[in-house]
Amino acid sequence: MKYEPIPELQPLPEAERMKVRLAVVPGVFKDPRVWGAYLAQIAGFVLIFFVLFPIAEHKLLLVLAYALPTMYAVRAIQRRVLRERIVAHLAARAEA
Repeated sequence: MKYEPIPELQPLPEAERMKVRLAVVPGVFKDPRVWGAYLAQIAGFVLIFFVLFPIAEHKLLLVLAYALPTMYAVRAIQRRVLRERIVAHLAARAEA
């Protein structure tokens, strides 16, 4: 898995970065914004492919036209939530 650099994690050693990521990542998927984005992506897929265009000729074109933009949107939401949680985790550690 490719990790995007998060500026708040850069001063930490590699072992600490991994510990912070392992502590934060499970909570990211429980965030309603992330699973809501995945749910909206799946619902949109079902709506387009089975309701609006059930007999479309070029399904691959529809897949690419729908999946690529929504994939980037969901990924951006997930990255934003991950960064928020890492900042909160580091702030909580600094207070303790």
